[in-house]
Amino acid sequence: MIYVHSMGRAVRYYPERPALSVGEDSLNFRQLHNRVKNIAGALSQRGIRRGDRLALLLPNGPEYVQLIYACSWLGAIIVPINTRLSVVEIDHVLADASPHGLVRHSSLAAPSGRTSWDVVIDEEPLAEPNDSAPEICYDPEAILAMIYTSGTTGGPKGVMLTHSNILTNAHNFNSWMQYREGGAYLHAAPIFHIADFPAMFAAPALGGCQLTLPRFSPLTFCETVERQRINYTVLVPTMVNLLTQFAEAKKYDLSILEKRLMSCGRPGPGIDLQVADESGKEIAPGQHGELVARGANVMRGYWNNQKDTEAGFRNGFFRTGDLGYQDVDGYFYILDRLKDMIVTGGENVYSGEVEAIILDHPAVREVAVFGIPDPQWGELVAACVVLKPGTILTAEELIRHCRQSLANYKVPRHVEFSGTDLPKSGSGKVLKRVLRERFWAGAERRVG
Repeated sequence: MIYVHSMGRAVRYYPERPALSVGEDSLNFRQLHNRVKNIAGALSQRGIRRGDRLALLLPNGPEYVQLIYACSWLGAIIVPINTRLSVVEIDHVLADASPHGLVRHSSLAAPSGRTSWDVVIDEEPLAEPNDSAPEICYDPEAILAMIYTSGTTGGPKGVMLTHSNILTNAHNFNSWMQYREGGAYLHAAPIFHIADFPAMFAAPALGGCQLTLPRFSPLTFCETVERQRINYTVLVPTMVNLLTQFAEAKKYDLSILEKRLMSCGRPGPGIDLQVADESGKEIAPGQHGELVARGANVMRGYWNNQKDTEAGFRNGFFRTGDLGYQDVDGYFYILDRLKDMIVTGGENVYSGEVEAIILDHPAVREVAVFGIPDPQWGELVAACVVLKPGTILTAEELIRHCRQSLANYKVPRHVEFSGTDLPKSGSGKVLKRVLRERFWAGAERRVG
């Protein structure tokens, strides 16, 4: 269904406009549609049918976009795999999803298990010209993709998203970014990430051309935005942090890029977002609670995981796991992840607030704040800090810096410095559970 309202619309109204950058050239929407049709036919010949799952283990690139369009054409279920996973983790996703086939790239880790078929796309062609593609699937409730969570708090879970879910998110992109006909969208964040995934269906709907970055770096991002005149992109927080610390960024003309980095704003039409207390009851503006949402864009549930699906919903709302509040004008603010909030001596400490103060220090490149066990206070605030190259900072100096802006109970009591980057998921989220593990081994968390 979503292909009709995305690429199908583009072919009807913008057939000759640039659609997808491929190397130094680009395909227009008519050419891209024909290529997708060929790929859909090739997948059909390999036995992929409506409802079958196809796993994709690929870096960002035009082939990735085309394969996703082909699956949406067929009504097949896309299983995009995090490219930073280990072989063991990839095997876990494949065992859970049980895909009919796998398309992967030779530069990435290969799974040890086997699927019905396995294509290394940079070594062998997937599609030859053929007319075997079936009719385009049109079913709003068909599952389009199973996107696995990053596993920041546990094992990855397959989030089932329907054609209708993603089409609603595409409409939200248009409302948020105000796509202009003929604009340019850059896939800078990983395509396998839910933040970027809907964009590939939003861009064609209004004739936008898409470009891809195989791997993000501040330099290549700035060069691409300037050279290709990029209007829109999605960046995860780690990418934003790297860009703000990129000293050469001012040399590039990024003025055409419409930047919205300040807040999570207000929900788009068709989305009901609330702040709820521990019982699930909506609370007043200014009060802190869990953000919960309902709407046509909310997932159907977790694949093969009824227990977590049931736990993820309450009173018809999806529990995001984010702590935040709403102001009197209806704007929402995220304070922390529910599981990352620190409770010390009965006081709540939001790790994001402490991290923002620490990042204000000119010597700090990145930081993660988390709770560690303490027999008297329940938890203490701890910080793991990565310094910028060539800088020196002691724990005492950093604590003095924090005391200037934070209440005493929020100031870190334990500070350590890491000589390497903080551990992150494939989507760029810091894996705080990895940092916490050695402190909590054998201890029981007795606070919220």
